[in-house]
Amino acid sequence: MAASLIFGPIRLASAQSGPFQTVSQGLNAGRFIFYPSVSIDFINDSNVLYSSEDLPSSVDLGSGVLLVKPRVMMDLPIGQSRIRWAYTGYYRAYTTDVLPVPNERSHFFDFEALMQVGRALHLVIREHYVRGIQEVQEFDPGGEVIVSHRPFTTNEPSLQADLDIGARQSVSYVLGHSRVHYDVVADIAVQGYTRDSMEGRYNYRLSMTDTVYGFAAIEDNEQDRASFLFQDVDSRGKTLGVGGTRAFNQEVTTAARVGYQNLAFTGGSTGNFGGMVADINASLQLSETSNLSVTVGHAPYQSFFLDQPYYLNDQISVRFLHQIGSSVYWEIAGTFRNNAYPEGLDLSVRPDTPFTEDCDGDRIPDSSDCNNNDLIDGLERLFCVPQPGGPPECPSMGVKRNDRASLFEIGVGYRPRQRLGIFIGYNNDRRHSNIEQVSQGQFFDPFHYDVDRVFFRIEMGWR
Repeated sequence: MAASLIFGPIRLASAQSGPFQTVSQGLNAGRFIFYPSVSIDFINDSNVLYSSEDLPSSVDLGSGVLLVKPRVMMDLPIGQSRIRWAYTGYYRAYTTDVLPVPNERSHFFDFEALMQVGRALHLVIREHYVRGIQEVQEFDPGGEVIVSHRPFTTNEPSLQADLDIGARQSVSYVLGHSRVHYDVVADIAVQGYTRDSMEGRYNYRLSMTDTVYGFAAIEDNEQDRASFLFQDVDSRGKTLGVGGTRAFNQEVTTAARVGYQNLAFTGGSTGNFGGMVADINASLQLSETSNLSVTVGHAPYQSFFLDQPYYLNDQISVRFLHQIGSSVYWEIAGTFRNNAYPEGLDLSVRPDTPFTEDCDGDRIPDSSDCNNNDLIDGLERLFCVPQPGGPPECPSMGVKRNDRASLFEIGVGYRPRQRLGIFIGYNNDRRHSNIEQVSQGQFFDPFHYDVDRVFFRIEMGWR
């Protein structure tokens, strides 16, 4: 494989609650229940572009940010069925006049219909649509991709059918589809992808709230890559495993899945993946005033680096919330992620490497290796420094990429009224990689950032 044309480094995403989660009574309008609200954040961000801290240009990357988030949710109970939809908008304005960050708008729309068909059949239809800019965690749950300030669209419809076959037993069939694409793709390595999945489950209810299940799933992934240097990489996956859920009032509060997954790739020259995968999300009520949430994950995700088919993501998140009295609470949280890649950085010219250079200036592509040192010249300039009378210095050549990131959050909240809340917080978002690139003849980590944010939030409405 040849070296990567970088789409972007790791970006950590803050954990978000479910789109239909509520903590108060809504507004009744006939059979409908509405939850309108708005939150306003005033943020001091030390690095809004997530630029490398190793570059001289990193001295002035900060900006104030105004973030306004209107939200409305509708709930329509219909006997044993219900229909819900929710809209959330993100409106960002920056105070800086020296950085190329225009004001931004993002839109989230969620729909869910839970339908009881007869006594034994339950149907769940969902749609998750995002018109986003910074919310890259919507299509990259492992946190590889950084905010690019380019608009994208994700669309994720799904259908789940549950059929009771006994007092405690049932079977489930789940169909899913997701599509991601960027609007402007001129300088983006991977323009988008589509994924289709199908899963079957055998469920056994231990109690009114707890269910365990065994599952088998298959998925197909197709990437659309924007480079003629690298082939599109598609994959087909198969997974077998077991899982369990705990639900309260039709909301899943704890979920765990562990299994074995095999991913077979077509395109590129990498081997396949086979190994254990795990996804555990638990919310524990430690006391009447304390709650602990834990998330643990181990899974492969498709990579947006052109020379990598996938990366293996390990992550753990812990969040603790404690209430003081009836109106004050504080919380602290931490997340750690490690992304390991299967392929070492390889700048070598291959038999299928296309001619991309114009060595003699006649506007006719001559070779991808004009200096005849068996390295692709365009990529060599990114990762190597020429040495007088000898081969170039390429310290990352052959190194397997390993990226680490962490996020620390702390804050305190105050609710003087039922529909009015104030929150003051701080978070630190940092990341580094073992792969170095070249700038002005010097090696540096292009993915190293250390971002500090202080913010003040006002929340109003029915939530």
